[in-house]
Amino acid sequence: MSKLIDRAEAHFQEVLAQGLKGPIHVPEWDADIYYKPSTTLAEEAKVIELTQQNKSTEALVVTLINRARDKDGNPLFNM
Repeated sequence: MSKLIDRAEAHFQEVLAQGLKGPIHVPEWDADIYYKPSTTLAEEAKVIELTQQNKSTEALVVTLINRARDKDGNPLFNM
């Protein structure tokens, strides 16, 4: 079983290490936004919690905050 867990952990780390995607140009902000294709389980937990509380808009905002990056990979927003 530990080999399976090791492979699962390695796969998850590989997914998290993926490079940035984008850019997506946002004309209203006159900016190019890059994004992480995946998030951590802790980040996803907050989104799920908000969704279960029927706070869909807040969940979408948290998703944007978690994923949006500049061209160097730095977060664009903070909580």
